[in-house]
Formats: sequence, structure tokens, C-alpha cells
Amino acid sequence: MVVLLKLKKILVIDEKVTSLQILKFAILCIGLTISSLFIPTVSAACTYILPIIIVIFGYARKLNVSSIASLIILLLFVVYNYVVSYLYGLDGLLNPLSPITIIMSFFLTGIMIDFKKIPYYPLNFVVTNLFLFGGCITWVFVSVIKNSSEIVDRSVPSFWNEGAEVIFGPSLDIFSYLGVSLIGLVLVRSKSLPKNTTQNSILYFLVLPLVLMSSYSAISLSARTPIIVFICSLVVNFIFIQILNRKASNRLKLVIYLLILFLLILIYNYYDLFFGNIFLNAGVGGRFTELGLDSARYEIWLSALNQLFDYPWGGRLMSMPRDEVYMHMIWLDQIYDAGLISGFLLLIFHILQASFIFKFFQLGLPTFLKVFVMCTSVALFAAFIQAPVLQASIVYFGITCFFFATVSTLVYYENPVN
Repeated sequence: MVVLLKLKKILVIDEKVTSLQILKFAILCIGLTISSLFIPTVSAACTYILPIIIVIFGYARKLNVSSIASLIILLLFVVYNYVVSYLYGLDGLLNPLSPITIIMSFFLTGIMIDFKKIPYYPLNFVVTNLFLFGGCITWVFVSVIKNSSEIVDRSVPSFWNEGAEVIFGPSLDIFSYLGVSLIGLVLVRSKSLPKNTTQNSILYFLVLPLVLMSSYSAISLSARTPIIVFICSLVVNFIFIQILNRKASNRLKLVIYLLILFLLILIYNYYDLFFGNIFLNAGVGGRFTELGLDSARYEIWLSALNQLFDYPWGGRLMSMPRDEVYMHMIWLDQIYDAGLISGFLLLIFHILQASFIFKFFQLGLPTFLKVFVMCTSVALFAAFIQAPVLQASIVYFGITCFFFATVSTLVYYENPVN
């Protein structure tokens, strides 16, 4: 009963919102969750109809020049990248149409949404993204829970298909980044939100479960990067909130920053003590004790940069150190697969999205929204420089495109000149 009353308080925050509007918004959120739950056939089908739902529900907006530019660049990238990958026969790709339509459906859904036509603007921006993140985070969590006693080499089969090949840790970890980075929203609650607000309710019912599920998944899979993402999100968002809080003493800020820096240095130098004793039984401490922050990725990146113009058309012909299969960086991996044109188009797309994020932080939107974007940006940046994103999961890349599209939509409506 208490839970139902809480939920009622969340929904009834604007007397002008009708039951039909709430129902339509709920259907959209459920559709976003299903599309990222990795249910065979069902999730893909749901992804394809998301743009149709936006149009039918009357949530669509007219696209501006910036949106069309992003759409064209992304379309050029996915068509070129997957046609070339198909011709090379990479990763057993049987049909380039499937990844192209999945990615473009996610981006179209985000770029078409008019948040001002949906209840609870501008919080609906956070809610829609959280429901999308929630699907994939839940999928990783239940897959780990179901196979917790059979985790071998940081790999587990999908929850939906026990007979399928196992999914390797790095391909699952990128979803955990999205969850653990949301710890920054817990921080913003204590620093800048009054008590008993809708934002707090959203935090309790949406954010905390995602943080906890991702933390469990990361520890169970002995993942190091999610822990780094967790710490970075706390630090970056704490600094960000303090900068926004102009009433805080500059001297106090300086002391806090120095303490944070000291703590990070301490953890880095004594990771075996911090992580080895705390997480050793779960495997995380053992990996930190054995490897620290060392990774073969640095050597791989250097090798790839030295061979960029030797194999400009891709085809995975570069010599890889340590018998590695991927570059573990999103732009280098696409150059490795489909050549310089593919990597260049992807880089241009991401530079354009970075400009939208920069403009977003200049808007007069609530701190809650800005911290959410900061949290997610930390998670995406970690994935882009630590994992072969498109090779790991087409759906994950589609989710990132949806997030970028929704940010650009808010930028356009709050500051149409840009």
C-alpha cells in the first residue's frame, strides 16, 4: 500500500496530466525497456516500432538542421560500416540490414521525441533514458544471477537462451557502466534537492535499483572498469555540483578537491590493500592485485596508430599484439573493421554529439538533469575507450545513439538558435 501511494504521488504531480497521457507515456517507457532486454525477436521487433509509436502518440517533432545533419552522418556511417563488414565476412555477419535498422530506429526515436508533448517535462528526458538503460542492465543482472555458480572466464550465457554461446565479460561490462555511473544522482539528491520531491521518488524507484544491479553484476564478473567508472562518477559529479553551488566557500571547495585527489592517489598506490581485501573473494581484488590498472589495450592502440595508413580499407589486416582480436576502442575498432572512412564518419558523428552535450550544460535546466547527463557521459566515454562497442553489442551502440539524440532535442527546444 505504501508503495502504491508513493507511485501515485509520482504520477499525480500535475493536475493537468490526464490518465490517457500517463498511459501513453507508460507504454513508451515499457517499449524502451523491452527493446533493450535482449529478448530474442521480441526486442528487435519492439525497436523497429518505437519510431512508429512516437508518431502515433503525437510525440513527434519537426527535425531541425542539426538533427538532420546528425541523422545523415550516422546513416552514412552504419551503411558503409556494415556493408563493408558484411563483404569482409566479419563476425559471421549474415545481413547488414539488421544492425543498420536497429541503430537507426534507436536514433530516430530519440531525435523525433518532442519532450514538451510528453507529461512531466523536462524530467521525462531522464525517465525515458532510465527505462531504456533499465532493460539492458536488468538483462545482464538476471543472466549473472541465473548462472552465478557457473561463471567461467568472466563469461555467462544470456538469460533467454541457455544453449547459446556465452557472452564475454567486456561485452557485459559496458552495460554495467551505465548503472554504476548513476551513483552521481545519489550524490545530487543529498546536495541540491529538497526532501519529498518527485526527483527523490524517481531516484528511489528507478536509479537505486539500477546502481545496485550493475554493482552486483560487475563484482560477480570480476570487472575492474565499472569500479573505476563508479569512482569517477562520484568525483566528477561532486566537483560539478560544487561548481554549480555558488554559495559554497571557495576555500572549502579547494580542501574537498585536495582530499579527493589524495584519496585517489592512495587507492591507486595501494589498490592491493583496498581491493585485494575487500573484493578478493569475488575475484575483483585478485584482478586488481595481479594487474592493477595495467591493460594490453595501451599497446594495442599504439600498434593500431602506427598501422593506420597501411590498411586504409579495414578488413582486420593489422598486426595485433598479444593475439588480441579487437582494438578495444570504438573508433579504432571501426577503422580495423571497415577502414578509415568508417572511423572518420563515426568520429564526426561523435564530435557533433559532444557539441550538443557542451551546449546542454549551458542551458538553465535543473541540476538533476545535468548530473544525469554527466553520469551517462562518464559511462559512455569509459565504454568507448575500453571496449569494442559495436562488436560487443549493436543494441548498446543504439542506446548511446538514443541518448545523444534526446540531448540534442532538449538543446534545440531550450535554445533554438543553436
